[in-house]
Amino acid sequence: MGCARMVKLLRLKSSLKICLIEKFLQTLKSITCLLMATVRWVLLGQLLLNNSLINGLCKEGRVSKAEELVFRIRTEGLTPDVITYNSLIMGCVRVSNTLKALELYHYMKKLDIKPTLVTYHSLINGISGEGKMKEIESLFRKC
Repeated sequence: MGCARMVKLLRLKSSLKICLIEKFLQTLKSITCLLMATVRWVLLGQLLLNNSLINGLCKEGRVSKAEELVFRIRTEGLTPDVITYNSLIMGCVRVSNTLKALELYHYMKKLDIKPTLVTYHSLINGISGEGKMKEIESLFRKC
C-alpha cells in the first residue's frame, strides 16, 4: 500500500471518528433537553399538587399549616406562585387576619409575583369587612 493511500485512509478514518463524535454529542444534547423538560413537568406537577393542598388547608381555616407547607415547598427548591399566595391570602381573610393577608400581598410583590384580580378581590373583601376604606381605595387603584 502506497504512502499516499495510507494518508488518505487515515484522513477518512479521522473524518469518520469526528462525524461519529458529532452525532453522539447531538444525541446527548437531545437526551439532555428531554430530561430537562421532564424535570420541569415533574416540578410543575409537584407545585400544582402542593397548591391544591394549600388551598384546601386555607379553606378549612388552617392557614398556619398551609404556611408550613409553603416553607417546605421552598426548601425542596420549588417556587411558590401567584396561586399559592392567592390561596394563603384568601385563607387569612377567611380567618379574619387581614393584616397577615396584606403582609403576604406585599411579600409576593417584593418577589415580583404579580397580583391578579383574585388577589385584589380577596383583599378588598377582607378589608371591607373591617371598614378600612383608605386601604380599599388604595388597592382598588392598583387593580
